[in-house]
Amino acid sequence: MILTEREMQVLEYICKGYQGPQIARELVVTFSTVRAHTLAIMRKLGAKTQAQAVFIALDKKII
Repeated sequence: MILTEREMQVLEYICKGYQGPQIARELVVTFSTVRAHTLAIMRKLGAKTQAQAVFIALDKKII
């Protein structure tokens, strides 16, 4: 399970409590792009929610 550089950026913003539209503004991409990255992160980590993805990433020391 390898996250792309962009997925890592999105995950870091999620961990900081940013919402999708805020992440999109920070990364200068569309909300749809952020959503796609978020879904890829959740799939790769085996998470059903963003909160669970953060927990897994912290537990596995991904971030």
